[in-house]
Amino acid sequence: MRLLVITPTLNRSKFLDETICSVQACAPDAEHILSAPASEIKSLRQQYPTLKVVADHGREGGMYGAINAGIEAAESEWVHVAYVNDDDILTDQFSNMLQSAALNSADLIYGGVQYIDHNGKSLSPAPLCPSPKLIRHLLYDGIVPFMQVGMIFSRKIYETLSGFDSNSYRFTGDLDFICRAVNAHARCFIHRKQVAKFRLLPDQLSANGTAMQQEHDQTISRFRENCDSGKTHRKIAQIIYYISNLNVYLLRIIRFRKLSNQSMAESVRS
Repeated sequence: MRLLVITPTLNRSKFLDETICSVQACAPDAEHILSAPASEIKSLRQQYPTLKVVADHGREGGMYGAINAGIEAAESEWVHVAYVNDDDILTDQFSNMLQSAALNSADLIYGGVQYIDHNGKSLSPAPLCPSPKLIRHLLYDGIVPFMQVGMIFSRKIYETLSGFDSNSYRFTGDLDFICRAVNAHARCFIHRKQVAKFRLLPDQLSANGTAMQQEHDQTISRFRENCDSGKTHRKIAQIIYYISNLNVYLLRIIRFRKLSNQSMAESVRS
């Protein structure tokens, strides 16, 4: 199976080397493309001569325009694609998730993600939806049941949805993509092991908190317009989801006194 990996970058992350090494270790046969501002192309090509580096869609396109630009520039006959931020890491289990993708012909495959701090120290696992059957009902109530860095999706669903909506979103384009995929009846599959690490950096969450929340609410509102989910189904889905992630919530309470990602971010700051 041919995998395409896109890393949008401004060429400012000190963790980019680590990100690239993790992709090479977990998916050595993947086509890995860096999508960056035109002003950074020359520098990145000098730093990473074995990778393809392409110009993004400019400031107006934002991160999701950069991802679309990378995918559009792919030369391989890729079957699945993932995008990995320039400070995040793939784990050994990612390759096993790829095998699951090939065997199950799924449109969206998601796995476990670990939050880490700037030094790579583990903070907490991210909550994970225990069954794809619950995704629709959780999203309806605004619960995002898995993380983008632990996900791969098929070429079929990407082309069906015409990629990421870079015109409407700056922060939650990945959530919008997931919502549209679910409403398009994409086939989802779970890989229960930890496949990636998400680096939580100081002030990462608070910098654009209000704008992010507004986009999140807008995305969920659009999803509900095209989604049918009964109240009973949603309540059952939430019970199953929270019980299955009870160990995650207990760990956060013990370590950070609170459940939110903001509490972890504050611990990184201190």
